[in-house]
Amino acid sequence: MSMPYTNEVRPDTGLYNAKLGMWLFLAAEAMFFGALFSSYAFLRTAAESWPVGSEILPVGVGVVISIAMILAGLFIARGWSDLAKPDRGRHATWMWATIIAGIIAILGIVVDHRIEVGQGMIAATNTFYACWYLITGALRAHVVVAVAYTLYLGLPGSDMRRNDPVRYRNRVECLGLFWQFLVLTWLATFACFYVF
Repeated sequence: MSMPYTNEVRPDTGLYNAKLGMWLFLAAEAMFFGALFSSYAFLRTAAESWPVGSEILPVGVGVVISIAMILAGLFIARGWSDLAKPDRGRHATWMWATIIAGIIAILGIVVDHRIEVGQGMIAATNTFYACWYLITGALRAHVVVAVAYTLYLGLPGSDMRRNDPVRYRNRVECLGLFWQFLVLTWLATFACFYVF
């Protein structure tokens, strides 16, 4: 017995089960990061003085992370679109490119944190660093999960690509939605901490 609406869309929502689940998950994640950014905004406006992020954070590292995140979002979208082609195009290449870009973003955040710790700036230094470490740390954990699932779909999940290509394409689409959410969240983080 198979689960209904695994590959075909539901008539009431126009979505298949996994995509509906992903949208619900992203709604919860948006509330989570929304709460973090709201707290950041409240703390920033309530503070008597607030440091300028571009003066104390390594902006170059932030730019590298931004580029890596944007590329990961583009690569996963390209991999998903290649699955619609009869020969599946260069899907595997785009999946591996997504993994590499995601790893570069993770390493960038780690390097960024180490630079600040090396300068004696830890979360207890001030509220700015407490917010920065919390939000970038939470985002790094999410990117690790996205890279791990991309790796899963690229290696053990490749059996699904051969045996149930529609389901596999649906899973890659849901993963792409998650990557796009991470890109937007990182860009908001970059704007809040590195630019303003």
